[in-house]
Amino acid sequence: MILLTSREAEELDFKVMNKWKIKEETLMETAGSKAVQIIERNINLKNKSAAVLCGSGNNGGDGYVAARYLKNLCVDVVILENGHMEKQGQTSKHYRQIAEEMNIPFVYINNEKELKEQLFNKDILIDALIGSGLKKILNSEKIKLIEAINEYKGTVISLDIPSGLSGTDGQMKPVCVNADYTIAMGTLKRGHVLYPGIEYCGKTIVADIGYPYIETEKYPVKIFTETEAEKIIPKRNRITHKGKNGHIGIYAGSYGMEGASLLAASGALYAGAGKISLNVTEKVSRSVKGKIKEVMVTALEDGEYFTQKSIEAALEKAMNYKTIVLGCGIGRNEETQKFVKKILNRYDGKIIADADALYAIADQDINLSECKAKLILTPHVGEFSKLTGKDKKEIERNRIDEAIRYAKENKVTVVLKGFPTVTADENGNAFVNTTGNAGMASGGSGDVLSGIIAVMNAQIENTLYATALAVYMHGKSGDILLKEKGIGYTASELAQTLPYVRKMSENKK
Repeated sequence: MILLTSREAEELDFKVMNKWKIKEETLMETAGSKAVQIIERNINLKNKSAAVLCGSGNNGGDGYVAARYLKNLCVDVVILENGHMEKQGQTSKHYRQIAEEMNIPFVYINNEKELKEQLFNKDILIDALIGSGLKKILNSEKIKLIEAINEYKGTVISLDIPSGLSGTDGQMKPVCVNADYTIAMGTLKRGHVLYPGIEYCGKTIVADIGYPYIETEKYPVKIFTETEAEKIIPKRNRITHKGKNGHIGIYAGSYGMEGASLLAASGALYAGAGKISLNVTEKVSRSVKGKIKEVMVTALEDGEYFTQKSIEAALEKAMNYKTIVLGCGIGRNEETQKFVKKILNRYDGKIIADADALYAIADQDINLSECKAKLILTPHVGEFSKLTGKDKKEIERNRIDEAIRYAKENKVTVVLKGFPTVTADENGNAFVNTTGNAGMASGGSGDVLSGIIAVMNAQIENTLYATALAVYMHGKSGDILLKEKGIGYTASELAQTLPYVRKMSENKK
């Protein structure tokens, strides 16, 4: 499913009307009618009353159509208007006239007091005041109206996007409607899934208004959903063997951070790796050997952390692996950073670079586009700030575009972890994840994710899809645990729940 900016949504409407000759009247009629179908499926409308608050734009036009269909369902409906209604487009005027001819009452709202009076005895408010194309800060009149809506105790349903919310970045201008339901017209907008917008949309449902599939598939940013997971999750046949399911090499851990290596190995194990080799130093090996019986442990050198002394041994072993995890708890010692740099420059397979490997990339000034390895970087916002030199707040405001920009410039795949996690590749394509919860914000969660990413990339050729699937599985595991246990589940439990995630998706293929 595609995910659009406000501008892209406007361009898509223009293409649909001009290239495919689907009239604006058809789109508006479909939007309003589909909205009411969705409302009817989610809310019992028997003996209900509703107010439809319409602005002067096309969002208000959708509202007029919705009011008509509500009237047809015997809902006691009134249309409330606010804005410069004389500036309405011809299509909106057309549907306004039809609503008038159906004897639906109209009331112009001048201020928040009048709005509260109209909403006093209404069960439902349909918010069709401002659409997803909002760019400017709202004036004081609109702010007060939205604040009045947010005091209303009935059910609030926003058409396309909650009024006052930017469709591009999910920011409020400076307030927005706090909806119980949002009915996105045709496609999701970025504002529906980015923070804080997602907090104000309630349950978001996409209404199919007839956009041609051939047009929508051209957009590079998409939502990774359960449907995508079901399509691509690897399913094993009866004659498979461990060699076909990926040999994962992990270079991780240092004295005091041994657990990171074990968690990365756990992520790989429970995600379905064929074989796992954990490469550590002698001191670390004493702590981790035998902790996970299915994992082969090798000590590459003496001491507490990796140095350049073991680089040849590390590279020789790397030739046996389908994918490599590098960096989890490996430490930030200068010698270790040089070890990381040489692995990146000389290994020509897929490397999942996480945690301390990302600091090595930044501190050693490594030119990623010249590395032999096919790199998958997994930074959280703090690590991404270190890599890019950009402010964390700036990254959070533009996390989709920032991830895409960095991936393209450095010819890598980026997993920008956070809410939501964005997976972007060097071609400018990106997936935004839909799973996961706040319970995953705990130590070791990222190490588990690195192991999952390694396995999916060993079993699926397409790097972007494999990595996005891994992110989805990681989040889905967290969602299962949140439902069953609540906040307080551990990174180890995240790994152990992965077989259930695979089973759920495989059974639906």
